[in-house]
Amino acid sequence: MTESTAPFDLSSKRVLVVGAAGLIGQSICEVLNHQNAKLLLADTDTEKLSELTGNLGADAHGTTMDITSDRSIQEAREDILERWEQIDV
Repeated sequence: MTESTAPFDLSSKRVLVVGAAGLIGQSICEVLNHQNAKLLLADTDTEKLSELTGNLGADAHGTTMDITSDRSIQEAREDILERWEQIDV
């Protein structure tokens, strides 16, 4: 078994990244993906979100969410809980 050089272990942790399709969000997703986290990516840009989830692989899933809309947040929450039941990070 190889040791991780990360300061913490994210293997199989379920992580929600809001604003995932933005420049900083994409970088965060790449680092988390490299640490073997299971990613649920949220953003308003569905096209970029779809491209990003495709690039990150099978452990990345996208959901459309606008953090300025209570309804959008609720719909994303339902999607998240249906898929994973909980979020670790």
